[in-house]
Amino acid sequence: SEELAWAEVCERLNAVGKLFYRRRWRNTKKKSGNISDFCRRWGKDYRYMVVFDADSVMSGEALVKMTCTMEANPKIGILQTAPRAVRRRTLYGRIQQFASHVYGPLFTAGLHF
Repeated sequence: SEELAWAEVCERLNAVGKLFYRRRWRNTKKKSGNISDFCRRWGKDYRYMVVFDADSVMSGEALVKMTCTMEANPKIGILQTAPRAVRRRTLYGRIQQFASHVYGPLFTAGLHF
């Protein structure tokens, strides 16, 4: 079961009390419901929250940079990185990945804080 796998990971990483598993008994509104539930129940315990999709990838360096940006600008409400396609396999996906790599920095240059 998921709970057993979570418990094993916690033990293996010495992360008991640091790595949390949660399961909503009433799984409504999908992603927005998960975010809402987390914020309502535990949001007050955290200074920042990072939201990923199942296929999201972000480097530790990017997370540190975002944290530094938020620390330097405490009035920021939402900070978002520019999405970039990676590890695409289909022709369409590879074209999208290439375009994102080539044009992404130019496209987002005007959006810098």
